[in-house]
Amino acid sequence: MRRWLADQGVTQVGQGWVSAGEPGRPLTAAEVAHSWAADVFAGEGLDEADRLRPAFGLLDLLDEYWVTCEIRFG
Repeated sequence: MRRWLADQGVTQVGQGWVSAGEPGRPLTAAEVAHSWAADVFAGEGLDEADRLRPAFGLLDLLDEYWVTCEIRFG
C-alpha cells in the first residue's frame, strides 16, 4: 500500500505522511484515509476481492476507522 500511496503522491515520513502537492504540510493517517481511501475502489475491471485486498492493506497501514467506512461504501 505504501507503493500505491506513493503513486498518488503520498509518502510516509517518520510517524506522519506528506503529499507531493503540499510537501511542507504533514498529514495525519486520518487525513490520508479521508483523502485516498475511496480511490482504492476506483480501479475499473476489478472484482470485489481485488478491490478489498488493497482496502484492507490500507486499513492495516493506517489503522483508521474511515477506511472501514469506505470499505462499506465500496
